[in-house]
Amino acid sequence: MATQSRRPATHHLLLAMFSGCVIAAAPTVAIAEPTIETLENQLADSTAELDVIVEDYNQVNEALFEANQRYTDLTVSSDWLQDHADVAAAELGDMATALYRGGRHLVRFPGVVPILTGTPDTLADRLGILEYLSLDRQRWSTQLSDANDDLATELLLLNDLTEQLDALETAKSDKETEITEAVRQLERAQTTAYGSGYGSGPNLAAPPIPGGSADAASAAVQFAHNALGAPYEWGGSGPGYDCSGLTSAAWASAGVYLPHSSQGQYDSAARVDRDQLRPGDLVFYYGDIRHVAMYVGEGKIIHSPTAGQTVQVAPMDQMPIQGYGRPG
Repeated sequence: MATQSRRPATHHLLLAMFSGCVIAAAPTVAIAEPTIETLENQLADSTAELDVIVEDYNQVNEALFEANQRYTDLTVSSDWLQDHADVAAAELGDMATALYRGGRHLVRFPGVVPILTGTPDTLADRLGILEYLSLDRQRWSTQLSDANDDLATELLLLNDLTEQLDALETAKSDKETEITEAVRQLERAQTTAYGSGYGSGPNLAAPPIPGGSADAASAAVQFAHNALGAPYEWGGSGPGYDCSGLTSAAWASAGVYLPHSSQGQYDSAARVDRDQLRPGDLVFYYGDIRHVAMYVGEGKIIHSPTAGQTVQVAPMDQMPIQGYGRPG
């Protein structure tokens, strides 16, 4: 009994000692705020990742548009072939009935009478007509089957591209949320370090628009000037723009089509050297061509940078240049 009465006391003593150790081992540690440089690097990384997502989206969207066009054309072709296959099948059935009734009924089929010699009353003539129509029906049926196979393949591609777009839209939304938070943290850190007036300096001025109002390049540059201050919009081609949406809309105003994709514009534009640049030419950035801007003269570009920013003038060399192109 004595032993039993000591156990609770010992248990309470150990518990108290253990609790004291835990309390003593958990001092409050201040978590250091990330530096402005760290926040700027994080924002730059997130922005670069968003640029890649946007470029992927634009390329997939272009592919989806083209696939939809092909699907529409294939549907029209399939319907046309179906009509002809139905006619051929009906003619074959009518011909079989006419052959059964007798050769005089064949005058209702002017398309096959020329293949006969004389009056189609012999068994050989009748079998020849039947074989002709059977082959005609088979030809239409084969073409229809091939067209439907192409239609099914295109439909699979459409579904795959649609799924890719959905995934990219989700990735874009997540990345924009990340960028919004990164911008908020950076602005808070800058305000704490430098005051509320930090970053409010004057915008870079755009060079004068080149003369020649009838010139396509001048019209494109004028459009870009008019778009200054427009918000960045992912996949946008007006009134908000992403980078390739701005350049494609600008050149579309001059009657020149450009794909809504940095890579697509790089592939379609004629290559020019740096010393050949004229206002209206395109400047492509980064090794994967994920950004495009319009050269406007005096070493400056107009572009739509990224989420949270607006169409603006910037030094041409502020990003790594991959190449130059001239639409038209």
